[in-house]
Amino acid sequence: MSPLLRSELSIVLYPERVALLRTERRLTLRGYRRRVCDRKIVPCEDGVGERPWSAALDALGAALPSIITRKMVVNVILSNHFLHYALVPWFDKLSDEEELALAQHRFEEMCGAAAGSLSIRVSPGPPGVSSLASAVDRSLLDELAKLMGRMRIDLRSVQPHLMMACNSCRGALDGRNAWFALLEPNSLCLAVLQQGRLVWIRKLRIGDDWRAEMPAMLERESYLANVEADPEEVLLWAPHLDNEEIPTGWRWNVRQLMPSPAYP
Repeated sequence: MSPLLRSELSIVLYPERVALLRTERRLTLRGYRRRVCDRKIVPCEDGVGERPWSAALDALGAALPSIITRKMVVNVILSNHFLHYALVPWFDKLSDEEELALAQHRFEEMCGAAAGSLSIRVSPGPPGVSSLASAVDRSLLDELAKLMGRMRIDLRSVQPHLMMACNSCRGALDGRNAWFALLEPNSLCLAVLQQGRLVWIRKLRIGDDWRAEMPAMLERESYLANVEADPEEVLLWAPHLDNEEIPTGWRWNVRQLMPSPAYP
């Protein structure tokens, strides 16, 4: 395949469905342009138990043969249902190994003995700023790698949904004092931004009537977060809602962040 023509497949694994988006990137006279070639939503049984992701992986394995092409690169995004998040305090002259050990200790406090089965990743921030750590069941990553290996697929990246969302709308977050609310069905990840930097994060369960539930959650979490300034703006990332009406009647200003057309 010509390096000027690149076919990519983006996959989002949720407990109850798999979203797939195939795009092509072409070099034109105006630079690289990405074109959406195929989009699929594959439902599956909502995952439960110790392996809530297994049904989604089975559905992905069944769907891949109909959409994969030769020399396609694949990026996988993992639902927040499968992730744990924590902030690791910044310390001067802390090595990568020491920072990872701090993250491991934080997840042991959060998850107990189950932390031993987690794969932990730390995304360093600038000096003086806490780092975001994410943790996922190591078995999920192992099974995903085996699936891609059997199909001879080039797995380029595996990202938590939170990281992908923040990177996709980085321009809207820079310098902001705001709540960042990542909403998935039955899951809400709330973070506080100060000058565009994460200073607090928490993952919560939320029902279908999220418009009625979220104000009380924000009030409670605002008290628990105990940050210097209580943000008055909520940046809402909820791609599955499309262009639904932004909530009104809250004491916060709500701004819905819209993903690019190349979002699965």
